[in-house]
Amino acid sequence: MKKFFKDFKAFISKGNVLDMAVGVIIGAAFSAIINSLVNDILMPVLALVVNVQSLEELSIVLHPESQPGAGDALTWNYGNFIATIINFLLIALVLFCILKAIMATRGFSKPKHGEMITKAEYKAFRKEGKSKEEIAAINEERLSEKKKQEELKKEEEYNNSTEALLKRTVELLEKIESKDHNSK
Repeated sequence: MKKFFKDFKAFISKGNVLDMAVGVIIGAAFSAIINSLVNDILMPVLALVVNVQSLEELSIVLHPESQPGAGDALTWNYGNFIATIINFLLIALVLFCILKAIMATRGFSKPKHGEMITKAEYKAFRKEGKSKEEIAAINEERLSEKKKQEELKKEEEYNNSTEALLKRTVELLEKIESKDHNSK
């Protein structure tokens, strides 16, 4: 039982779990804000346009009395459905804008001018009369050159590493041993 609580404590104190909990709490608060925006701001305007007291009033009576003696009518409440769709679309729009802003600040989005071309260079190339395709080709050429340089650097680092030195030493020893074996 002690191990169980120890494992649970380790699980709950991980950063990802805490981040997720904060996200859920903020999401719930954010949802309340969006619900208020939809119900208190947009729906009254939409109800005014449709000429009803409340958008939730929009319904079609399918059966005047759902059960004998119950008195409640069976209705198809499409006004609630419309409100829910508007609510969803607003949440999706705001989340999209937030994520797009976060991705742009963290460098996840690809710049229009290319990764290897600065904005100033892009403008200069356009003034020179280069097409977007030509600029993209220059960007690709620079990217491939950068990748080659990175590969050469990795290869050089490997060749200077202890592992490579040991590998070359083992190969030399094997050659010497095979020469000694062949000469006998």
